[in-house]
Amino acid sequence: MTLAKLLTGGSTTSASIVWPIILGVFIAVVIAYVNKKTVGKLVDKLLSLPADNEENAVTLDGAGFGSKGSLRYALRPTSTLSNIIKHTEDGRYYIPEDQQYRAETLFTQSRLSVMTLIFSAIVLVIAGSALLNVLPTIIEIFNGIF
Repeated sequence: MTLAKLLTGGSTTSASIVWPIILGVFIAVVIAYVNKKTVGKLVDKLLSLPADNEENAVTLDGAGFGSKGSLRYALRPTSTLSNIIKHTEDGRYYIPEDQQYRAETLFTQSRLSVMTLIFSAIVLVIAGSALLNVLPTIIEIFNGIF
């Protein structure tokens, strides 16, 4: 079996549908990785300080992040992250005690590495190839039913 046959399943039409979906899933994995790395550092810092109420809240400069635009954008009041990381009127940030477990579960970096991205890419390529090679059989089964 040639590589082209393996990657298309013999149908370029199916491949032109499946591979963009697989690419989109991989892009989502990369975005989640980057988000977890950048926001994860802030969450780890806020949890270690501990900045758990308005009195203990810290600025991004005070947490050692300077004025990173990506973090400021991620922490804007309308973002979903603002449900976890709260901010004060004077621009300081904290994670309330009732949100600390959620923040730790969603954003800590302990279980995330570049190997996760590589493994995800390999699994997605295998899944895409398998789908493309099984898809003709599935279509034949459905054609036989209807």
